[in-house]
Amino acid sequence: MSPPSYSVYKVGRELSTSGIITARKMDRDLIKATKEEVLLFIRDREWLTIHDLIEQFGYKYKGAEKRLYRLAREGLATPWIERGQWTLTQDGFRRLEYYEQRRKQLEAGD
Repeated sequence: MSPPSYSVYKVGRELSTSGIITARKMDRDLIKATKEEVLLFIRDREWLTIHDLIEQFGYKYKGAEKRLYRLAREGLATPWIERGQWTLTQDGFRRLEYYEQRRKQLEAGD
């Protein structure tokens, strides 16, 4: 099994042929990492800090903080034993299993 790839999207780099960024493209460009990529990164490291997200995906501090708090609100991540460290919850691991099953179904359907 190959290691997961973590991609970073460049903000405002790609324009449509008319020179106008479409709303959908612009939203995608503003995303530093998908939820799945962040969950995989946390799983692979077992725990992380906001600074790890900044280094890996290019978030600014507030963006990384917001991403972790959103995951916590969804019950997918939680602050760990020590202050500033985060880890996955059981729901976070289940979500990753769901993503993997969905990917296999899509590949089998091709």
